[in-house]
Amino acid sequence: PVTFGRKAWELSARAYYIAQELNLEEQFSKAMFRKIHIENKEPVDVSDIGAIFLTLGVDKKTFNKAATSFIVNSNLSKAEFLAKKFKVAAVPYFLINKKYETGKDSYESEKALFRLWNNLPAKDF
Repeated sequence: PVTFGRKAWELSARAYYIAQELNLEEQFSKAMFRKIHIENKEPVDVSDIGAIFLTLGVDKKTFNKAATSFIVNSNLSKAEFLAKKFKVAAVPYFLINKKYETGKDSYESEKALFRLWNNLPAKDF
């Protein structure tokens, strides 16, 4: 997840990297989707994100430690750096072997995308 320099997107990107740090990506993604799209309650600050993690069994201390951790901050910075370096303008965007770029117009179906992903790296060998 990247923010493209948008402050409004930082909370969601940070939330993903917190989930990653706590090994809860899948569970968090489902809980976040439910919060936004079913309950119509988009998180507006870090405490709202913390409340979602609380429903997943993460205590406040563990959440706060992850939310302010070096690794979460580094992952967020790295994503922004890479997005600028590779001139990512939109998502979805896929970069394979730092050489092959694909975006939403590069495939007609999920099956075609997976075929592309599996075949491109072999071209380098």
